[in-house]
Amino acid sequence: MAYRFMEKKKSTQEETTYIVYMIISSYFNKVICRNAYMEKRLYLRYTEMKRSTQENKESKVIAHLEKILARYENVLAKMNCEAIIRSVQDIYVLDFYTGFERIRAEVDPRGYYKVTVKCNETFNAVS
Repeated sequence: MAYRFMEKKKSTQEETTYIVYMIISSYFNKVICRNAYMEKRLYLRYTEMKRSTQENKESKVIAHLEKILARYENVLAKMNCEAIIRSVQDIYVLDFYTGFERIRAEVDPRGYYKVTVKCNETFNAVS
């Protein structure tokens, strides 16, 4: 079978998506994923990675997310959230809803991701 660059890109994107999902989820008290099929699919891609590659990618994502979510850490730790993972065109979108706040991550085909936090004034004041 010939090497397929598209498969490699899809694999990298799905691995990164699961790592981002896993790390953001760790900030919450409890996370319920509304599409377990997609979560399982991404998890299987993640488990196919070499352990050293997993650890390397995880440490990079953790370092990046700590800069973004550090100010919300104490508040998020007390909250339950609903996560939705979906594919929109060629981008994976992860939405974490607490009821008032939302954390959104988008992962492109190359495995690059962007995380945004949308919150109300009370949430900002508490953090």
